[in-house]
Amino acid sequence: MKAVERLKIFAQSKNLSIAKVEGLLGLGNGTIQTALKRDSPLKEDTLVKIITTFPEISPIWLLLGKGEMCDYSNLPAGGPQSISESIVEYEAKRGSSNGEHLEQLVATQTEQLKTLTNKVEELSNKIK
Repeated sequence: MKAVERLKIFAQSKNLSIAKVEGLLGLGNGTIQTALKRDSPLKEDTLVKIITTFPEISPIWLLLGKGEMCDYSNLPAGGPQSISESIVEYEAKRGSSNGEHLEQLVATQTEQLKTLTNKVEELSNKIK
């Protein structure tokens, strides 16, 4: 399986269309879709854009298919640049009128992530 196919799996897991991923990455329409259809590899600059736009995606998984799909230890210390935040920025650049709704969505998802992270830590401590 190639990186482009793993990117599709990642996008599906985040409920993102390939077109949305292309927009978030600043790629032309159809760039990834064409690579999928032709079974062609992604260019190095595209891989760099993927890893920087979606810091939670594991580069090892993306390139080699080994390990877990997401590695949240890759997130910057200054706060997560999550997919939701990337979508808000993308929609803002496009002049979307849903900015407030998307910001609320990000806040809700951030809170849910904190709750789930605490739960995982709690369960990990019980296992030890």
